[in-house]
Amino acid sequence: MSSYFFASLKSKVIITYLNYVAIINIYSKRMSIISYFDIRKELEDFDVIHSEIEKGIVFKGTNLWILMCAILVASVGLNMNSTAVIIGAMLISPLMGPINGMGV
Repeated sequence: MSSYFFASLKSKVIITYLNYVAIINIYSKRMSIISYFDIRKELEDFDVIHSEIEKGIVFKGTNLWILMCAILVASVGLNMNSTAVIIGAMLISPLMGPINGMGV
């Protein structure tokens, strides 16, 4: 009778241990999937972000040439009464830097 009891107890302990291992495996897989969505690893320092935004505020060099081309495209779009060309001019214009700069 006692050997049956110990065998039954041993099988319950083994099953409990296997369930525990399965739970740990599931949890570790879930944590590895969740780690792909963790954005804390990619945070930048506030000073770096602030200096990059301030660098994009000024219109000189390449930004000025791209702005002039966007103005030319927008003028052609207005003359042709073409909404698509005007939207294209908005897409190529480098105005995002100054807009972000006004927010800072």
